[in-house]
Amino acid sequence: MRLLLLVVLLLPLWPQPLFAVSVGKVEGLQAPAWVQWQGVTLPVMVGMAIKPGDRLFTGKSARLLLRMEEGSLVKLGENASFTVASWSAPPKKRDVYKGFLKVLRGAFRFTTTALSKRHRRAIDVQVASAVAGIRGTDLWGKASPTRDIVLLIEGKVTITRGADEPVILDEPLTFYEAPKNKAALPVAKVDPEQLKKWAAETELTPGQGILSSDGRWVVSLASVRNLTAITDRLHVLNKDGYPAEIETVNLDGETWHRLVIKGVSSKREATSLIERMQEVALFKDAWQYYQK
Repeated sequence: MRLLLLVVLLLPLWPQPLFAVSVGKVEGLQAPAWVQWQGVTLPVMVGMAIKPGDRLFTGKSARLLLRMEEGSLVKLGENASFTVASWSAPPKKRDVYKGFLKVLRGAFRFTTTALSKRHRRAIDVQVASAVAGIRGTDLWGKASPTRDIVLLIEGKVTITRGADEPVILDEPLTFYEAPKNKAALPVAKVDPEQLKKWAAETELTPGQGILSSDGRWVVSLASVRNLTAITDRLHVLNKDGYPAEIETVNLDGETWHRLVIKGVSSKREATSLIERMQEVALFKDAWQYYQK
């Protein structure tokens, strides 16, 4: 417990080389979410680097937005478990980015962007029992207790599953579905309404306390003179997947310690986050401010 608290307090000050090679960064967050790193579980923070071997988890109603090194976006829905099993950047610009991403549980989306389309890639995404080979595309998938789904929105993917014959998805808005311990179903066209529901599972939801890498709003949960008065609450929040920090300020010659959550994307999201914290953590005197 003490070790975890010490790690959390020193995290912003840790030397960058300790974090190894970054393969991407957290660009958006709807807490709660955690990263498991070298046996230690920490809350996910916007702007934090993602490294090979990191395992990311999301909780109820949570979302995560990651921007990979070559510009593509990875989105995770609630109650998801995801890891970058391997990743290698090309030594030359014209070479291929290679990666192996694992979605162990929950919904995800992989989307190329204008920036990432300039790069070549050979990325495989494992959705529980199925592996989708991506060669530049927009892909949605979900690993659930009853079935695995891979939906092609745009591009082309090849899906392999155990000893089954490979399945190629090259028609937009078609999906592959494999019930647990049963044969895969025939490839089918997705219904527009179903597409809308599935896509919403991985999108950041306005009004749910969104944090972003360019967010300038701060929610202050408590402000005290005695630092030890809020360290226990910091530990509880971090354990629960909320990226709280302690910020020390000087007001009229007096030192105050604030328990804060930074990087909130807007005033509206700050208000929503305060409402959530008042409900789940009983912070009745929380307030918000804009940090230049």
